[in-house]
This record gives sequence, C-alpha cells and structure tokens, in this order.
Amino acid sequence: MGFEIRVEGADQLKTALADWRKRTEDATQDALKAASTVVQDQIQGNLIRRFYPPSSPPGEPPASRTGYLFDRVLKRFDGQIAAGVFKARVFPSTVYARIQELGGVAGRGHRTRLRPRPYVQPAIDAARDRVRQVFIDAWTRATGG
Repeated sequence: MGFEIRVEGADQLKTALADWRKRTEDATQDALKAASTVVQDQIQGNLIRRFYPPSSPPGEPPASRTGYLFDRVLKRFDGQIAAGVFKARVFPSTVYARIQELGGVAGRGHRTRLRPRPYVQPAIDAARDRVRQVFIDAWTRATGG
C-alpha cells in the first residue's frame, strides 16, 4: 500500500508564470510613464489658468509671467529600481516652485510674506483617479483580464 502523487506540467507552469511576470512588469513600466504624463499635464494645466498681471489671489495657482514655472515641470522615469519596485517622478524644478506652492518669507531682507498658491498638490489630487485607471487598464491588458 502506498500513496503516490504525480505532478506533470510544472515546467510549463514555471514558463507561464515567468511570462506573466514579464508582461506585468512591462505593463507597470508603461503605466508608470503614462501616469507621469497625466500628473505632469495636470500640474501644467493648473499653471495656465491665469496670466500676470494681475497676480493670482492666495490659494489659487500662481499667475504666469514668463511660462518658466510651466516649462520646468519635469518628469523622470527611473524604471525598475529593485525587485517589484518601480519609480517615476514629476516635479517642479525652479528655485521658487516650493515657495509658490507652500508660501513663505521671501525678498530682500526676507520682508515679503508670500501666501501659498498651491498647484502641485491640487494637481495630484485631481489626477489620482485617472492614474489609478491607467494602472488598472495596463494590468488588465497584461493579464488578459
């Protein structure tokens, strides 16, 4: 008497899982690039609502004087940086971007108090559902779901 278990097809399963992993990693990278563009477009869209003069009221995105703040919203795609970890960044790169977003003290002798004119965080909040959908669509296509 005895008990025997025979498993066939493990090598095909291993191949199928490796293929699935490759498809989902590729889809994740493609989605990350697309999501970065969604966020970048939303940030830049917030910056073209108003043109200087006049200045934008506190609480509204900064008014555009030169378009430099708009032009310097950058995105960087780092790709896969570790097993299962992917990275992309979207960020304003001017020296005055942070003070526009958060407000603060500026000017000669730090005598000017600039109130916040947020444009990055509102863009991230507005893009959140579209970003989520970009990933859902990419993974659905990749997994045949």
